[in-house]
Amino acid sequence: MDQMLTLKHVDVLPAAKIGSIISGVIGLITGVLVFIFSSLFSVAFHGPHSLAVFGVGAASIIVLPIALLIVGFVCTAIEAWLYNIVANKIGGVKVDLTKNRLNRIDPSSMAKIYAVCGLIVGFVIGLVISIVSVFASVFAGPYALVGIAAVVIVPLLFAVCGFIFIYIVALLYNYIATKIGGVAIWLKAREVKKVGPLSYAKIEGTISVIFGIIAGIINAAVSIAATGTVLPVAGIGLGILAIILYPIFYFVIGFISTLFTAWLYNKLVPKIGAIKVTLSK
Repeated sequence: MDQMLTLKHVDVLPAAKIGSIISGVIGLITGVLVFIFSSLFSVAFHGPHSLAVFGVGAASIIVLPIALLIVGFVCTAIEAWLYNIVANKIGGVKVDLTKNRLNRIDPSSMAKIYAVCGLIVGFVIGLVISIVSVFASVFAGPYALVGIAAVVIVPLLFAVCGFIFIYIVALLYNYIATKIGGVAIWLKAREVKKVGPLSYAKIEGTISVIFGIIAGIINAAVSIAATGTVLPVAGIGLGILAIILYPIFYFVIGFISTLFTAWLYNKLVPKIGAIKVTLSK
């Protein structure tokens, strides 16, 4: 039987640094794309607003990388910090890392972590909604009840949805890993030295295809229902198109983004250090 290890701790600062730089690079790429498209629009549509459109595109090259750099750092730090707190109380995610491969993830342990983290995040969001609702009730009626309900409903919603979604993703990962191999991960002295970009992208791409099929079927059902009495043929055609195109689109986005992220991680590790983790039997 495979030896399962428990991910007990993730060092917050190294994870946050990696997360922030990857987010910043993605922000720079996005900013350049926004600049290109805004430049094309400003040239194509002459008028008083063309200069403003160009200016927004130019500003995005600076604003988006900085904004995503900060957001990436804060969000990754919070995620790692929350994980460590929850893992210390209920146990961390159990994984099989035999022969430098993430062969299996224990769905139950991973889903429990995400459920508790979702409960905490949901409570904070619900509390914010509650405070806003109480202030709104002073000016626009009895919104305080909405806020009180949010403190209970939002955390439960986050916890339940987080548990179900992550459990399904872990099950999918385990099944796919048995067919095409798990993600290649090289650990040395508690540090994630390298991640196999292709192995990671194949797994992520395959999982994305499955969710793309589900999204396509839902879109097809909505299209047929919306046009069933007026343009039934068009609704069926759009539905079939969605079932075909959604999985392809999801695969391309999932595969390319994961391939790029893993490649970028490997390039950053020698320069700023690897993510540090603590594993125990």
